[in-house]
Amino acid sequence: MGYFKNIKLNCFRNFNEFQSEFSDKCNVFFGKNGCGKTNLLEALSLCAKGRGIRKDKVVNFIQKDQNFFSNVINFVNQNIEYEIKVISELSQNKLHKKIYLNNECSSEVNKKIQSLITFLIYLPENERMFMASPTTRRNFFDHFISSSNEKYSTLV
Repeated sequence: MGYFKNIKLNCFRNFNEFQSEFSDKCNVFFGKNGCGKTNLLEALSLCAKGRGIRKDKVVNFIQKDQNFFSNVINFVNQNIEYEIKVISELSQNKLHKKIYLNNECSSEVNKKIQSLITFLIYLPENERMFMASPTTRRNFFDHFISSSNEKYSTLV
């Protein structure tokens, strides 16, 4: 199983510049409300497909009064270290999230990243899932399983 080794954020949400090292065992984030704990988790979640844990627009990841963000993350899997860059890029007057693996960007690179990194993020607002309909719970578990088994969605 792989792990995030470190992260460096630039102009991402409330972080002008931020960097941190992670343990290959367990990491705990704590601090006062509004200090950036969820933003750090969101920066990590942008390595996956989609728009992060809050499903936000790229423009909202960029720190106020800036025009870009860049997150550089080192990820280790089976003793191989990968550098993942997630950046904002302006293309055809629209901001897009772009992901690089060891300075390469392609659909094959995205597939490689998806095979390396799997997320299961449980947020406080997910608590209502246990009180919601069986369909809501099923969708949650379908998403969880498909994040580690790319053929699951096809099978369902």
